[in-house]
Amino acid sequence: MSTLTSTKEQLASDFREIMDDVESLLANGANRADGEVEALRERIQRRLQSAKHRVGDLQHDAAEQMRRAADATDDFVHGRPWQAAGVAVALGVVIGMLIARR
Repeated sequence: MSTLTSTKEQLASDFREIMDDVESLLANGANRADGEVEALRERIQRRLQSAKHRVGDLQHDAAEQMRRAADATDDFVHGRPWQAAGVAVALGVVIGMLIARR
C-alpha cells in the first residue's frame, strides 16, 4: 500500500509542477525569448510524460491489488462456504433494513 501512496504523492507533485510551468508560460510567455519558451515547453512535455508513466504505474498497482483481493475472497469462499453464506445473508438483512427505513 505504501507504493501506491508514494506513487499518488509523486503524481500529485508532478501535476503541481506541470501547472506551475504552464502558469509561468502563460504569464510570462510573451516576455521570454524563444529559446526560453521552447525549454519551458520541453520541460512541460517531460513532466507530462512522467505523469503519464506514473498514472500507468498507479493503474497497474490498483489492478494488482484488486486481483489479490479477489483471489483472497475466492479462497475464503471456497474454504469456508457456510461462513461466506452467513456473511452474505447478514449483509443482505442489513441492506434490506436500511432500504426499508427510507
